[in-house]
Parts: sequence; C-alpha cells; structure tokens
Amino acid sequence: MTDSDVWKTVWENIGIIKSDEKSGMYSFESPPVFKVGRLTAEASLSWYASCICHDAYHSKLYHEYQEKHGKVPDNVWTGRKAENLCIDFQTQFLKKINAPQEEIQHLQNMKNIAYFSDYNARNW
Repeated sequence: MTDSDVWKTVWENIGIIKSDEKSGMYSFESPPVFKVGRLTAEASLSWYASCICHDAYHSKLYHEYQEKHGKVPDNVWTGRKAENLCIDFQTQFLKKINAPQEEIQHLQNMKNIAYFSDYNARNW
C-alpha cells in the first residue's frame, strides 16, 4: 500500500465527513458521507485517521460494484467478508504510519466479532 493508494481511496470514496451520534459509512448518498461518532472523534489521531480509511474502503467496495453492475446488494459492502477487507486496509494503514501496536491488535480482535451487524449496538 502506498500513500497514494490511501489518498485515492479516501478522496474518491468519501465526499463528506461529519459528526453524528454513531459512526457509519453512507456510501449510497451523493456524495458519500462518513458519519463520525463521539468515541471515534475523541480517539487518537492514528485511530481516527484509520477509521476514515476503513470506511472509505466500504464505500470503494460499494462504488466499484455499482459501476459494473448497478444496484448494490448489502453483502457486497457490508457483512463479515466486506468488514474483514476493510479491517485489512485499516490495518495496513496503521502499520504504515507506525501506529501503536494496541490499535493494530484491537483490529485483529475485531475480525471475529459480529459487531457490525447491529447498528443499534454500536458504541463508537
């Protein structure tokens, strides 16, 4: 992953970043909106930046499918498989910027938790 890979993914797939009650990516909006919850906004700069990368990757999955096929099924950009792809991109970013090992380990632990399936259960 190069700096330009990260920049391009974020630049092309997030149009607006704004505060909200909970974090989430709204890829289907025009332009795509990354809503940032309080816990993410108050986290370390490295974590916040990596969350932007993570959600930009969700949006990338959405828009790449949309360009080729039209209507986007939820499982293309959400769910376990998509979540793990986004976690991998986020992890690569954290490693690239030499983020704290605890943040990288936290992501690896998240790969086996189905937290993403219940929006109301989110606390970030």
